[in-house]
Amino acid sequence: MGRIAVERGIGLHVDCCLGGFILPFAKMLRKNNIPDFDFRVPGVSSMSMDTHKYGYALKGASVVLYKSKELRHSQYFCYADW
Repeated sequence: MGRIAVERGIGLHVDCCLGGFILPFAKMLRKNNIPDFDFRVPGVSSMSMDTHKYGYALKGASVVLYKSKELRHSQYFCYADW
């Protein structure tokens, strides 16, 4: 999918919400069995992880990571009228 994203000039989002905190450690233990899934894959532009699942954060906490500051900049949003 990364190759297709590069060929078409589009971003590729990787949803690591369930295993995002486990895969890096599993990859260290079994290097040959787990393919690259993160920013090492050409074409990957963003990733998400739910820190409340295996990161032991409060329910509903999530993180979105961007490969560049330019991509992240377009995601800022403020809403003060709660």
